[in-house]
Amino acid sequence: MLRGRGSDSRAASALAASLALVAALAYPAPAQAQDARDTSGRAPLVRVVGCLRADSGDLPWVLERAGEPAVATTAYTSDEELQLSADQALGTREFRLIGGERFKVEPHAGHKVQAKGLIIEVDDEWRLNLTSFQHVAPSCGG
Repeated sequence: MLRGRGSDSRAASALAASLALVAALAYPAPAQAQDARDTSGRAPLVRVVGCLRADSGDLPWVLERAGEPAVATTAYTSDEELQLSADQALGTREFRLIGGERFKVEPHAGHKVQAKGLIIEVDDEWRLNLTSFQHVAPSCGG
């Protein structure tokens, strides 16, 4: 039996929505971000400040000495947020960055940076799928 285009489109939309829901529920966010999940169960967009380090592997950029993620309301970075990030103390968290090449992060290795994105946990490793990446300071200090 042949289906009409509308039927295929609805089936594809339903499948995509189901997969998105499964992905959001399967990857819990860190404590602060998880507490701020909206009622739909979607992972929040977060802002994280840390030190950029090059590493090996498929995802060669790591945000180390990162603080706790803070829920963000926009995917881009405002001047006010950048000032908050500049004043923010470093922490002990680590996030492997997804999409670092897209943001040309290499010149900022060893610098204090702000990254925004969606958090994913894979094999006990936290990853951040980037939506924004900003330089905060030329070094990470002591």
